[in-house]
Amino acid sequence: MIKLAIVTPCLNEEEVLPISAAKLLEILDGLTAEGLIDPDSRLIVVNDGSTDGTWRLVEELHARDPRVAGVDLMQNSGHQAALLAGMSVAREIADAVVTIDSDLQDDPNAIREMVIRHQEGAEVVYGVRSNRDSDTFLKRNTAHLFYAIMRLLGTKVIPDHADFRLMGLASMRKLAEYGEEDIYLRGLVPKLGFPSAIVYYVRAERAAGETSYTFWKSLKLAFGVLGEYTGIKKRRSSKYEIKTVLK
Repeated sequence: MIKLAIVTPCLNEEEVLPISAAKLLEILDGLTAEGLIDPDSRLIVVNDGSTDGTWRLVEELHARDPRVAGVDLMQNSGHQAALLAGMSVAREIADAVVTIDSDLQDDPNAIREMVIRHQEGAEVVYGVRSNRDSDTFLKRNTAHLFYAIMRLLGTKVIPDHADFRLMGLASMRKLAEYGEEDIYLRGLVPKLGFPSAIVYYVRAERAAGETSYTFWKSLKLAFGVLGEYTGIKKRRSSKYEIKTVLK
């Protein structure tokens, strides 16, 4: 059995967090009952500078269930930095980490197959959307264009994969060596060179609330990444400051 940590970043997710935390704890319960993970596996919620009651909810969840850990960042540091902050805590307490957004659009039920594929030898397991039917025409075709350009640039990316993945301890430690540069995890993780596998899932609608990661933010990220890989733009920093850790 492995100790698993599920890391979920939150930015103003007061409305959806009670739903997603309950579902992710249910996943931990099921995996524990099957003997696939250690009972001391955790859910790590990262508060990325929320201005609503997200952190208060994290404290309440932690008080009710010690399996819920919390990471409170000093300020909004961005989605990728929030993931890295959660993973820095996961490295100390777990053998593997699954990163998943708190809106539950990525199917948490796929975590079971990720764990199994990891136990079969895959150090990294990518969650990949089986289709993009829920996307608008513009978003779907912009995504396809982005992946095509990244391939032309010689960058190994996994099409239709966001940041829903499992990483073992070896790959987490290797990733940590990159410091504060190169924080586009979708492009960086495949470069680590570890044995990998893919688990397909159907992307759902948000469980509740509204996304803070809009299409235009996605487009800005895409142009920023392309600028970095072509040398037009300097790489972004993954710097973050942790204010409080509950574990």
